[in-house]
Amino acid sequence: MRIGLIGSGKIIPDFLSAAALVPQAEIVALAARNKRQRKAIAQQFGIPVQYTHAAELLKDPHVEAVYIALPNSLHGFYTRRALESGKHVLLEKPATASGDEWQDLFSLAQSKTLCLFEMITNRFHPMFEKVQEWLPKIGPVRIVQMNYSQFSSRYERFLDGDIAPAFNPDLGGGALLDLNVYNIQLAAGWFGAPDGVSYFPNITRNVDTSGVLVLSYPGFQCICTAAKDCAAPAGFQIEGENGCILCSCPPNEPNTVSLELRSGERETYAPVVSGVRLEPELSAICHSFAKGNGLQLAAEMAPASHITAQILEAALKQTGLSAGTAPTELF
Repeated sequence: MRIGLIGSGKIIPDFLSAAALVPQAEIVALAARNKRQRKAIAQQFGIPVQYTHAAELLKDPHVEAVYIALPNSLHGFYTRRALESGKHVLLEKPATASGDEWQDLFSLAQSKTLCLFEMITNRFHPMFEKVQEWLPKIGPVRIVQMNYSQFSSRYERFLDGDIAPAFNPDLGGGALLDLNVYNIQLAAGWFGAPDGVSYFPNITRNVDTSGVLVLSYPGFQCICTAAKDCAAPAGFQIEGENGCILCSCPPNEPNTVSLELRSGERETYAPVVSGVRLEPELSAICHSFAKGNGLQLAAEMAPASHITAQILEAALKQTGLSAGTAPTELF
């Protein structure tokens, strides 16, 4: 898969480190406005072609797929333009904060026989399927608790008025879209669409710096907590009538999970992975693409992305928070 990158933020070096471990991933171009960052990244990782404008990259016939790593509010617009240009799209999370927008984009991709993936690390991690395998063992689920509280290095700057994109309401910043989306994707993947969504955020400068999201399912509640203004041990626990499933790792890197049943049965699962956070997702996508199964994998992953977008939309609407302002043109 010949991939062109759009953006030069902190996630781009992480993606390139993962790409170095995936033989099927060939990075052929980079488009970014910041000349200094663009040149430094291209030199460090040996990217042969640089573009000042994303529109130029989308015209490059050598680029098969684009990885979009831009602020959240730009995701939908850039994805549409990439699909219209005939490119497969690897879209950094959250894909969108609108269920209808996600469905429109995925339908467009299907109509053009193109792959559209939301890049979300935990859904591609082997842990996800192991928990899915264990769920019937713990019996009817009664309580789910997920937490991703991570004090942001930019938080104090934010309080002083130096607003980074992750805290900028115009760019779709905030704890819900930045961190809680990992919890939501797990819930959507394991349990499907909830019957009810309630969000209780802590708001500063019109952005949620932390918050508690409650997803109501038939017979149980799922509590998703995320914070950028405080920290606590991250992880999740799924409690059923016959036992529980526990993880004490951040939900974006859930490397070890355990099963504990009332019968006394215990099991721990710690898969051997590369240790490069984005490698499992990129590897899964590139392998499927190489085998001609990319469209099938994209279709398998799409429902959870759709549900996640619907949940985000409902939570934002309830609280008057913004998913940001969409652009009107490419950079």
